[in-house]
Amino acid sequence: MAVAPYNVTFSAASPVFTYTPFRDGDLLNGWNATAIGSLWPTGTAYRCTQAASATLAFNFYGTSLRMCVLPSIGYGVNIDNTPYPWISSQSGACSSYPGEIMITFDGLHATEHTVALTSGASPDSEFCFLGATTTMAVNGGGTVVEKPIDDQDPSWIFQPGRGSNAWDSHTEQVGAGHSNDSETFDCIYTPDHVASLNFSGASGLVLWGAHRVTYEFYTITLNEETFRLDASDPLPQDRYALFARGGLDPKQNYTLSIQNWNDDKPCEDHMFPCCMTIDDVVLLSVTGDKTSASGTSTATETQPTTTDDPRATDPPPRSHKNKNLPAILGGTLGGAAVLIFLGLLAHILWTRRKRGPRDTLSIASLDDGHVSPWQQTWGHVIPSPVAHQRARSDASLSMREREDVVPAQLHNAGRPAEAASVLSQGWSVVPPSYRT
Repeated sequence: MAVAPYNVTFSAASPVFTYTPFRDGDLLNGWNATAIGSLWPTGTAYRCTQAASATLAFNFYGTSLRMCVLPSIGYGVNIDNTPYPWISSQSGACSSYPGEIMITFDGLHATEHTVALTSGASPDSEFCFLGATTTMAVNGGGTVVEKPIDDQDPSWIFQPGRGSNAWDSHTEQVGAGHSNDSETFDCIYTPDHVASLNFSGASGLVLWGAHRVTYEFYTITLNEETFRLDASDPLPQDRYALFARGGLDPKQNYTLSIQNWNDDKPCEDHMFPCCMTIDDVVLLSVTGDKTSASGTSTATETQPTTTDDPRATDPPPRSHKNKNLPAILGGTLGGAAVLIFLGLLAHILWTRRKRGPRDTLSIASLDDGHVSPWQQTWGHVIPSPVAHQRARSDASLSMREREDVVPAQLHNAGRPAEAASVLSQGWSVVPPSYRT
């Protein structure tokens, strides 16, 4: 089957990587989390170790792999339990890191691969891993099309629901990179809290999320496949890839489930809660396929046929030959005569009206200190200037008389008098949106 390439970059903090003997801790005995470009707790996260034979492993479905490392010692890489030749360089996908080496593996079969990297670190030299970019194999020939399913999309099914003590949401700062500037999270560590998405027509997917300086142990299920992940990290991540899968059958229905629970990881021993954060899922399809990615419970998304030709909805054309021409001409001439008669009658009535008393059309003076009546012109009601000015004066007076019911903080904030008047008449103050 033909496949289309799609690159996915995983930072070293991504839960797709399994670090042995541990994910974050003492540098001499395992992997340690740190950051490039800034002081803790911000920057570009990566992992270093000085432990002999420390390893990292991960799975991906694709045709090529690029790993970014900072080696001062030797290392080895196995793909599918076999040493695999690679090309190393200091350019390409890893060029943003200082002193990096990019390890490139090309020509892999479009299938599932298991990658294991072993460092030769020692107490005198360390090995650092920065992340990896995989070329995912998306079934179908053509160009890959992305269909994002935001965390606020109604296609998601949350158990036990949305809200406090369940799957909650909040808005991120604009420009932080989140889809729709929002994320959905759950910090109740239980197998009963599950987020699910039913979809079809996709040949691959990427799950994006965030990390909020907590312990994160969760389980992802894609139909019958289960993946237990550990995303624990001392560094926050605004948006990064949590999970990816290629080689999906666009004709098959899938259910992606995310459970804030991992059977292998207890949470009660930690000082922070165990949370899971979802940003969005990007469904991947290929142009030219008869199916398209659909993040709903239906089988395949179908689009109605449309056209820009206005003739598409016109009735069938009629014959230009007309046998009733004399009757049509007679009716037209009769109608013209009626219109001429009505016009003469209107002219006579208007002339008589102009000869009547003109003082019935006068209005009160705008300078006599009285409120002028409303004038009606061509069917639209227009308040006179004096009436409008008097209404504003009355509203200001009303506000001063009832000033004691207006919250004092509104005056301190420099609110205009009109706004305070409105609030004093029974409007409620909307609390600020939820922010972290």
